[in-house]
Amino acid sequence: MKYNYLLYPFAFLYASGICIRNFLYDLSILKSVSFSKPITIGIGNITVGGTGKTPMSEYLIELLREEFNVGFLSRGYGRHTRGFRIVKPYSEAYEVGDEPLQIAKKYPDIFIAVSENRVEGIKKLIAFRELDVVVLDDVFQHRRINPTVNILLTSYNRLFFKDKFLPVGRLRDCKKQYKRADIIIITKSPSNLTKTQAQAIIDELKPYDYQYVHFTTIAYEKPQNFEGRLIDIKDLADYHTLLITGIADSHNLVDFLYKKTNLVHHFKFADHHFYNENDIQNILEVYENIKAEKKIILTTEKDFVKLNSLKISYKLKQNIYFLPIKVKFLFNLHTIFNRQIKSYVRKNSTNSFLFTG
Repeated sequence: MKYNYLLYPFAFLYASGICIRNFLYDLSILKSVSFSKPITIGIGNITVGGTGKTPMSEYLIELLREEFNVGFLSRGYGRHTRGFRIVKPYSEAYEVGDEPLQIAKKYPDIFIAVSENRVEGIKKLIAFRELDVVVLDDVFQHRRINPTVNILLTSYNRLFFKDKFLPVGRLRDCKKQYKRADIIIITKSPSNLTKTQAQAIIDELKPYDYQYVHFTTIAYEKPQNFEGRLIDIKDLADYHTLLITGIADSHNLVDFLYKKTNLVHHFKFADHHFYNENDIQNILEVYENIKAEKKIILTTEKDFVKLNSLKISYKLKQNIYFLPIKVKFLFNLHTIFNRQIKSYVRKNSTNSFLFTG
């Protein structure tokens, strides 16, 4: 991996500020807030984007929702609003953020909210509804709150302990802060990863005795359009495909589609991009110029919730499909992870209070 050495002074300044802040929290000069109830499960990373926080959030919601009252709290990154907002399936992405809206549409029975102040967000969540557990998205570096369970994600293709600080690399926190994680998950791993290869990564990571390390991969499901029409993965080979992404890291998706379909064009936008009429016009022109009898537009689920809300002709809209993804644990270790998470929640006390420390 090549780095721009001219940016090292800026990385040094950034790292100094972050490390001083962590030092103040470690000494309890800056205070963290913990909740005894609801149990809080924090999902985060110490690099910028692309580690799979949303699929992991959905995995936890799916795991816990049948047995517990579950809430979900996110900052709502990219939204054009501020403060605490409840997210409904009919909310708009610009109001609440694309990822919280994606989750709200998929799990309308879950109490979902956005708030840049996570502590106040949890207080307001439980004021509305009694909850057993709140899943917190992207909170690892937000030390104002101390989750009951801290899950740290790092991408297989960009392991945090091999990265460098912004703007040289993609680190946004000190590497040694991984000590605060209860569970570390190496995401987006190759599906054929061997136990020997996994152990080599664990040896480099050097987890503490109290930390569990898991490996996950991405499982792609059948593409689906707004009418619920499905296409089998194997049938993608029959299509000429235009891909639209507004995500932090599209490499895995592009690699997958090169193997499964005839990928003609890729519109690659910035993460959390909000689409406008000009974007749609450009997409439509390219799509209409694809000379093939069978052609579709594929996008990610979080891009789909934004595209689907735009005024697009029915003819075009019915040919826009999103590709759902699921988290899949390697080496059949999902049962261990599931048991760990449920054990944390079941140990929760019946009283509700918070304390600083």
